[in-house]
Amino acid sequence: MIRPNTMKKVTKTLLIVLSIAILFLIINISSDRVMPWNKQQAIITTLSWAGLEPLPESSSEIKVWKKGSMFSRQFIIEFTSDQNSIDKWLNENSRLKNMKPIIHSSSIVKYDIHPGENGAIGGFITIDKELNKVTIDMSWS
Repeated sequence: MIRPNTMKKVTKTLLIVLSIAILFLIINISSDRVMPWNKQQAIITTLSWAGLEPLPESSSEIKVWKKGSMFSRQFIIEFTSDQNSIDKWLNENSRLKNMKPIIHSSSIVKYDIHPGENGAIGGFITIDKELNKVTIDMSWS
């Protein structure tokens, strides 16, 4: 027979574990942070939605954010690389070859990607040539 004190301890422990699991789930769903174990999949998904080739091998300072809800999703990738690698990457992407970029300033250009691929609404790619920074922002709904 289980003693009442033991049953209370087991119930309390289960409630604490369940509360922590629910809190973790809520943070993971509502946060714009992409967990380290999801980062590579978020990059692959974003590139797929944009119809782009993998990031340049020389990419560094790769950051990934997510936004949205269970009905929509937006991934934002930001990376830096040397200008030659960025130019080569842009030229290798057949999706961008016939696109004319929007020039925002002497160092910032933007490519509008509409519609996206694989069910994506679309998005854009911004290149800052002064900072050698590329931002890919794609949405799905």
